Amino acid sequence: MHSINRTAILVLARQPFLDWLHQTDPSFPITLVQLNEDANIYLIPESDNPEHPQKWLRRHFDTIFTAELESWYTEESLWPAHRTFTLFEKWFSWTAHSLVYDLAKDPLRHEVF
Repeated sequence: MHSINRTAILVLARQPFLDWLHQTDPSFPITLVQLNEDANIYLIPESDNPEHPQKWLRRHFDTIFTAELESWYTEESLWPAHRTFTLFEKWFSWTAHSLVYDLAKDPLRHEVF
């Protein structure tokens, strides 16, 4: 087992994000529970400062916001035009986890998007 030098941020959708999905495609039947069953996790630089994840997220929230939107709809005209940190926190909850362990034996594979 190896610890990796990253902090993990787990992002969960809130009701306003689900409302946006339903507004964008009313025929798409998904619940909030289903939406969060396979939630995304983002790795950010590690830090000993407990305030680091919040500060990092305030500076880089749009990267995650964009990834969350894009994972459902790639047509940017459907996205909210003014994405703010306040809107991000209204649409998503998040938790940071400072201990990340790699239990796999095969090497990490990096894909650039």
